[in-house]
Amino acid sequence: MKKTKNLKNKVISTILVPLFLIYISSILYLSFNHYNENISQTKKNAKIRSEEFAALITSRIQQDLIGTRTTASVLETMTEMPPERKIEKSRDISVKLAKEKAGYLSVWFSWQMHTLDNTWKEKYGRVRVNVVTKPSTFIMQDTLDLNGEVPGGLYQQIHQSNREMITNPYYEDYEGNYSDSILAASICVPIQKNGQFQGLMGIDLDLSFFQALTEEFTSNTEEDILLFSGDGRIIASSDKKIQGKLLKEAVPELFRIMDASVLLENQTIEAEIEINSNTNYYTVSSVHPTQWQKDWGLAVITPRSTIVREGQKSLITTAIIGIAGLAIITFLLLNMVFNIVSPIGKIATFARKIEEGDLDANLDIERNDEMGEMVRGLKSMALSIKEIISSINNNAETVDEAAEHINNHLVHLTERTNLQASSMEEISTSMNEILISTRSNSEHASTTGKISTHSNTELTNSAEAFSKAEKSIIDLNEKIMMIRDIAFQTNILALNAAVEAARAGESGKGFSVVAGEVRKLAEQSRNTSEIMEQLVGQSKYSVEEVSQKLDSLIPEIKKTADLVSEIVMNSQEQSSAVQQISSAIDQLNDSIQSTARESDEMTQYLKDLKIKAEELRKSTNRFSKA
Repeated sequence: MKKTKNLKNKVISTILVPLFLIYISSILYLSFNHYNENISQTKKNAKIRSEEFAALITSRIQQDLIGTRTTASVLETMTEMPPERKIEKSRDISVKLAKEKAGYLSVWFSWQMHTLDNTWKEKYGRVRVNVVTKPSTFIMQDTLDLNGEVPGGLYQQIHQSNREMITNPYYEDYEGNYSDSILAASICVPIQKNGQFQGLMGIDLDLSFFQALTEEFTSNTEEDILLFSGDGRIIASSDKKIQGKLLKEAVPELFRIMDASVLLENQTIEAEIEINSNTNYYTVSSVHPTQWQKDWGLAVITPRSTIVREGQKSLITTAIIGIAGLAIITFLLLNMVFNIVSPIGKIATFARKIEEGDLDANLDIERNDEMGEMVRGLKSMALSIKEIISSINNNAETVDEAAEHINNHLVHLTERTNLQASSMEEISTSMNEILISTRSNSEHASTTGKISTHSNTELTNSAEAFSKAEKSIIDLNEKIMMIRDIAFQTNILALNAAVEAARAGESGKGFSVVAGEVRKLAEQSRNTSEIMEQLVGQSKYSVEEVSQKLDSLIPEIKKTADLVSEIVMNSQEQSSAVQQISSAIDQLNDSIQSTARESDEMTQYLKDLKIKAEELRKSTNRFSKA
């Protein structure tokens, strides 16, 4: 049990503790990260709300601006009407518009004097008609600027620029009782003809609806909203007390961070300001009445406590979820540890018994999971080990007996192999001698073949020479016959000469002597030719006899040369065969030598095998119950 406790401690220290630390660190990181993200998201939402409300106010102003443009466009169609008709028609349109729009304080228009009187040559001068709806409905008409427009005045600015404008907020009381004045702004749109300034169409807009819109927008939040004009006057605010006041007086901290030039660039200002230990988050967006003027501004003021509270809610929620998850994970892991470690302790005990040689040890764990499969596998393994040990003992005995039997046979095999090796050495020596002798015979036969071939060639040449000699003897015999005939004729001539010399008497004696000598020479020539003829006949007979013998001898000598050549070839083949046999015997000798060596090695292996079998029996002796 001591090892089991150690294993539990190790599991807890190596798995659970690091896991807890990682999990707690992750929860803390996620909590603070979520907290920061929540604060960031709250700020982002304030920015989005600021931009949405700014877009809503811009849309609301643009609706009134578009309505004023439409009315100005209608009046532009009247530029060619008679003056009285033009003013009357314009008044009717203004009255109708003032009655339809409850949010309008008044609807007014102005026509330049030169559009009403063709003789008017001045650039200034106008007639204005104003339809007032609050606090009561009446119409005011007057003629203005007959002596020149007010320098720097609103009308002069619009006249000179010839473009629309929304005025900064102001307080208006048409009946002169300023105790109940209304915060208003005027939307002014020029009336044009061919791009030339003809007059002005405008409305006075009651800005109180912005206050109602602001209160509605912030009814369910802790945010404050400030809508202010380009000159810094507060148009609407969650705090009604500061409505109509200047921004720098009512909210100086916002005035310090807000720069109108930034709003002109259509940017959003974000800042945190601390006042009297209270920190607020300010988001300032621009509102676009027209494209020609300084933008209005919309500020959303969110107390930092609200932002932090939202972050804390997220932090607490995340922490609660993390702690609950940690408790569940701890319970599951501890349950898993005890369900795994306890069976492992029993398995360790079972393994120790097997190690000690008790193959009948039992493991009483019954489970249907992987641990159960492992236990069943261990039991099966123990049974298999028991069978293997028994089989090893039996096989060790069998191996020992077989090794002894094989060793006896190897001893006899080694003896026979040694005898064969000795015999093969003697055979190899004899075959080497036969090979040397065969090579010598082959060389002699080759030399004899060359001599026989040469003799055959010489005999053939001799036969040809005797044939030529026989032909020469025949020619010589013919020449001797011609000499004998010449000697016979000469002898006849000598006889005739002697007869003629005898007839001549004394004068023919000398000629007779010559004739006698010639006849003697003729006799000698005839005798000599006869002797030569006999000799030539004998020579011819001898040459014919020799030629006949050579003719009969040449085929025999040629046959002998052929036989000698065949003997040479057979000797070479015999030498090659003897050499192959010698090589085969050498290989066989090497094989026998290798067999002998392997037999010796096999004997050594068998000795080692017997030693290993003995060691194997000894190693299984510890499993006494096997």
